[in-house]
Amino acid sequence: MGNHKPYQGEVTGHRFNLSRIIDYRNNLLPRVQGEVRTNGHGSILEATLTARPVALVFTSLWLSAFLVSALAALATALHGRSQWTFLFPAGMFVFGYCLTQGSFWYEASRAKRLLQAVAASDSGTSG
Repeated sequence: MGNHKPYQGEVTGHRFNLSRIIDYRNNLLPRVQGEVRTNGHGSILEATLTARPVALVFTSLWLSAFLVSALAALATALHGRSQWTFLFPAGMFVFGYCLTQGSFWYEASRAKRLLQAVAASDSGTSG
């Protein structure tokens, strides 16, 4: 397992566009885009982590639908009818938000640690 590559993607000059290689499915797996710059004392690795656009659109639509449903049910409840019906869509909104944020940031923190490890191992061999 020592030859396992943690990332796949493209490196062009000082720029890179990578995604972590995983053995499970996660549509919110961050894409890592960035560049390596020199600053006179070494190198600076700047990276931006983003989710796939399709995953962002789907998640936004899903969360919006539950948010609108929760607000409509809350408006109904405030008028004295069916006081607890807003809990399901509100709960689904909170669950969906936490699920997507948790999935993305869990993977983002792993990607960051891997990038730091790769950068540290490369800096040890270049000097």
